[in-house]
Parts: sequence; structure tokens; C-alpha cells
Amino acid sequence: MTGAESLRGELAASIDRTLVAEARRNELTIALVRFATALGMIGFEIWLFVGGSKLDGAIVPAAGLTIGFAVWAGVLAAYLRQGRWSPVIPWLVPCVDLVYFAMRQGLSFAMVGVAHFKDVQDLTTVLGFAAVLTLTGAYRLSQRSVALAAGLGFAIYVVFAALIELHPFFALIHLLLLGAMAGAATGLTAIVQRAVHGEVTRLTLARLLPAPVLEAADADPLALLAEPRSLEATVVVTDLRGFTHWAEHRTPLEVLAFLNTVQGALAEVVHRHGGTVDKFMGDGMLAVFGAPEPCADHALRAVSAAREMLGVVERIGTVQLGIGIHSGELVVGCLGSGVRMEFTVLGDTVNMASRLEAATKEHGVPVLVSGPTAAQVPPDGMRRVGEVAIRGRDAHIEVFTLV
Repeated sequence: MTGAESLRGELAASIDRTLVAEARRNELTIALVRFATALGMIGFEIWLFVGGSKLDGAIVPAAGLTIGFAVWAGVLAAYLRQGRWSPVIPWLVPCVDLVYFAMRQGLSFAMVGVAHFKDVQDLTTVLGFAAVLTLTGAYRLSQRSVALAAGLGFAIYVVFAALIELHPFFALIHLLLLGAMAGAATGLTAIVQRAVHGEVTRLTLARLLPAPVLEAADADPLALLAEPRSLEATVVVTDLRGFTHWAEHRTPLEVLAFLNTVQGALAEVVHRHGGTVDKFMGDGMLAVFGAPEPCADHALRAVSAAREMLGVVERIGTVQLGIGIHSGELVVGCLGSGVRMEFTVLGDTVNMASRLEAATKEHGVPVLVSGPTAAQVPPDGMRRVGEVAIRGRDAHIEVFTLV
């Protein structure tokens, strides 16, 4: 599996996990509301029984149904509070709700008769239940859950409207209202799904852009197009030694997998030391410390990171590492225009670090640190190499290496 495929799978799994976790929390909320409602219904039915309601014999069996429903709601809430979950729950729960309500209202209808059903306007209760049932589908963050809940709500309303022979005009109005509720529930679900996808997109961009740049762009998207800034920073350029020879005997997929491993490990080192990976250049990497956000100890951070990078590559084996480090003024900003732009660092400081990296081969050392960088770090662990000629420059530059 390539790095891109692995990342795509990781992001897809992250979206699914986030939606399921939120749906589980929502299901717990619904279960607690259901349990409280069932207890309220039990109290109401006790009040009817004590007060000698006209419902007569229907009260006791109705109360029995509600007690059973309350037990079911309590068990479900306890199950969900333990952090447990099953894919069956979004399908089972609305069906159980429907069965309870249909039996509860059907019992009243059968034992008291259609006249009383009309007198107390029990069809309004059915309509309210259908609307609430539809709304719970949105809480499950799935379009299929919304469709199931809305379908069950439509079905129970149509059945009871037909039993009392409601005029089609009024039934149609009620069904339109239920349809509007289903549309709203679908919209709410889509909003949450877009929000989750948006957050995952932001996490993806965090792998492509420096964190300060991403945070600024999140608050002000036009921040990415701001004028370039000039600041003092330290640039680190790396290159894998022996990689070309190793790669010629491997397939492209093997080469890419190896590069992902090595460059990923080096990027983690840069991140731990507060630096930013500007770009990967095949088997090379350009990192910067002190940009895009300035910091006073950028040179020390860069040198410390270089030491750790050498240890990482040594542990991996197979290849060696060349590193050039130089501190100076550079420009931070967006390069390009139109359909393609790249956030990067530019300037002679970058060129010097690259040439120092190339010069490590000539001097037989893994790291070359320029004098301006060495002047900003403790001398311990540094050894002077001397003044060396840098390609493209007339003057020599004093360089050091790490002991």
C-alpha cells in the first residue's frame, strides 16, 4: 500500500469513527429523553387511574406497556453509557419505538372506540410522535436512518388517519408537514457530515502547510495571499547518500515506501524541534527553523535536529545522510499565481544551505554548519573544518561539523 493510499484509508476511517462516536452520544441522549418520557407517561396513567378516567379498562394494560417501554429505555441508556455500540441500534430502536406507540394508541383505539379517539384528538398525538420519530433520525447522522425514521412516522400516521377516516385534505396537510420535518432532518444530517469532512480536510492540510500558516488561514483565508515577509531563520537541507544506487535494484513502489519511511521519520524530528518542512525533493528535504513564525533560538533548534536526524538514519541503515545548515535572512511567502501556488521560503540562505549539503561529500563529513549558524550555538560538540570554497561564490566561508 502506498503512502497516499494509507493516508486516504486513514482519513476515511477517521470520518467514520467520528460520525459513529457522535451518533452513539446522540443515541444516548435520545435514550435518556425516552426514559424520562416513559416515566412521565407512567405517572400520567397512574393519575388517570386514580381520577377515574373514562378510559376504564384501557389504563392498566396501557400502563403495563409503558412500564415495559421504560425498562427497555433504561436498559438501552445503561448499555450506551458504558460506551458500547452495535450497528443494529440505529435500525432496531426506531422500530421498537414504533411498535410501543402503535400498541399503546391501538389499545386505546380498540377498547374505547373511534369516537373517543376523535374527541380527545389522539391523531394529533400520533402526528407529534411521527414528527419526533423523524427528528431522531437526524441525531443518528445517517441519511438512511432519517429515511427509516421518516418512513415509519409516515406509516403510523397514515394507518391511524385511515382508521378514523380523516378527510384526505387534512391528511395531506399533515403529511406535507411530516415531509418538511424529514427534509429538515436530512439537512441537519448533511450539515454535521460536512462539518466532519471539513475538519478532516483541515487535518489533511495540516500535513501540507505549516501549522501557523494553517491557523492564520483558518481565521482569515486571505492570509495565505499576504505580502511575503523577510526574517532571520536557519535552513536545513538534507540528502540521502547511496540512495540512487540502492533504488536502481528496486521497484518504484519499494522506492516510494522506503522514502516515505525515511522522510517521514526526518520530518517528525523537524517537527519535534519546532521546525517546518518546506518541501521534499525526492531523497532530499528542505526544512526551516524560525519561519514562518520567528523564534530566537532557531540555529540551536536546527543543529539539535540535525544531530537527531543522523541517529535516525543510522538506525534505519541502508543509506547515509548529508546535511547542510546555514542561518541568515530569507523571505517567507507564496510562490506562483493562478491555479497553482506554493507556500515556501526563498533567498540566498536557502541556496547556501543547499551548497553546504553538497560540499559534505567533498569534505567527507555528514554535516556542514556555516559560521553564522555556529556562532549562535554552544561550541561543545562542534569542530571547525576550515574555510571552504562554495560553488558560485568568490569568497570562502568558514564551516564547522558536528562531533
